[in-house]
Amino acid sequence: MGNDESMAEAMAEMAQSVLATPNHRRRLKSGTFWERLGCKRRTPERIKEVCELLEHHCVSVSLRARHSMDELLDVAFGNEDRADWVVLTHQGPASMQSVSPEATTQPDIVTTPLDSWFQDVIQLSFRSEADVVYKFIGPLFEHLGYEEPDIAYEHPVEMYFGREKFKDKEADVVLFMRDDHVNDTHKHENTLIVAEAKKLGKPIDADVEGQARSYAMWLSPVYYVVTNGEDVKVFLYQMTAAEDILVMPPIKRADLKQRWPELFKLLCKKRVLEVKEKRRQILLSLQSLV
Repeated sequence: MGNDESMAEAMAEMAQSVLATPNHRRRLKSGTFWERLGCKRRTPERIKEVCELLEHHCVSVSLRARHSMDELLDVAFGNEDRADWVVLTHQGPASMQSVSPEATTQPDIVTTPLDSWFQDVIQLSFRSEADVVYKFIGPLFEHLGYEEPDIAYEHPVEMYFGREKFKDKEADVVLFMRDDHVNDTHKHENTLIVAEAKKLGKPIDADVEGQARSYAMWLSPVYYVVTNGEDVKVFLYQMTAAEDILVMPPIKRADLKQRWPELFKLLCKKRVLEVKEKRRQILLSLQSLV
């Protein structure tokens, strides 16, 4: 298989993953985007080929700055920094699978994706951890009511051991609450959920769970989720108060439709925000006693 054919195949898979999201939008780091296409050098010829493939799949591109999320209007596609974001948006008709607004205001009303989405999930194939992240975890949380700006991929985690600080750690996916719908507020105090992905076939053992918990210790989410694309485990993060709780028996990807109501009621955005606020009130009460 030639490089051009490989790139076309990779672009087709990427376009399918964009369509798999409820809002038909995906955000990737520029470095990840070009690497997945097999482009080691962004030559003018290669950039033109990529643009033609994007147009063929009815996918538009915008660029956003890594930290501010401001749109990079003065940077041409292909000239962005590896750490900047490439936002892919499908330009076809609006998705019929979009999560309704009621999902964020009435958590007791379960908003269920179409049967076709569950069928597509069962048929997914994963070649890497990145596939689990972008084909499975991202779309899953969007169907749970989270919007694209709430989701941070490859989110840096600063860890401290004594006086030494480590910045080279990244959580696969972090879900945040936002103060508003304009500004990007991926702040430590706004963390809702941390999700850690492993490649298909790797068991979710104590080491994998420990890695997710280590990120939780520095990000303070309400829950952390671990998945290998086949099994999904959800833990309630207890901070340092007690041992974390496995709040739901592991879910098989094939059983996702059957288990959707309980997963939705546990992890939908509205419910997690409520738990986050209750925790904040408890901590404030404890501080008042000191």
